[in-house]
Amino acid sequence: MRYYLPEKPAIEEMHRIHVEKGHLGIVKTIQHFSIKYCATNQNQLAIDLVNGCDICKRAKKQIRKYGEIGQMEPTRSWTALAKEAITEYKHTIHSSTGYTPSFLLDGSDPDEIYQDVDLVQARKLAFNTSQAAHKISKERIERKHKVLQLKEGDLVYENLTDESNKEKLESVFSGPFEITNKISEIIYEIKLPNKIERVHIGKLKPYQPPIISEN
Repeated sequence: MRYYLPEKPAIEEMHRIHVEKGHLGIVKTIQHFSIKYCATNQNQLAIDLVNGCDICKRAKKQIRKYGEIGQMEPTRSWTALAKEAITEYKHTIHSSTGYTPSFLLDGSDPDEIYQDVDLVQARKLAFNTSQAAHKISKERIERKHKVLQLKEGDLVYENLTDESNKEKLESVFSGPFEITNKISEIIYEIKLPNKIERVHIGKLKPYQPPIISEN
């Protein structure tokens, strides 16, 4: 259940969320606000709020002036920093579930954003939402990367190079080599000159016999 807020209270609540959460960006501010509230033109309110934040303006100005912040030595122990990072992660809303990990795990809700939410139903909804996000991601990857259909006896090229040490004009693939065994849909055994090697399908490319011109 969400509550409708008039413009002024909505701006005040967005400002509280924006500041207390560490000066979130526009999208994150809207996401946190939308968990419990709704308002007329709330997206535009968030845009105006974030773009008008003096601290955010100064931060962006410093980045433009000096460039991205490089690696710095921490003023506190890594243990303390790691603990804070884990805590913040647990209390951050994940886009794939719509909930914080801490709430889904044990019902912990320090920000009181899920007061009227049933934990069991939230877990079911989070699971379904996560599965849907996984499906969309899988379909997007499969559209870009065509799955190879290889079988025992096929000839393939293998990527044997180390990208970090590859010379500029060095050939990327070597072969062809014969597939001697199909372990799974993604793992194959190929016959190299001196050994049999198990290879991930991502490093293989089907052999194409050279085209011989009759002229």
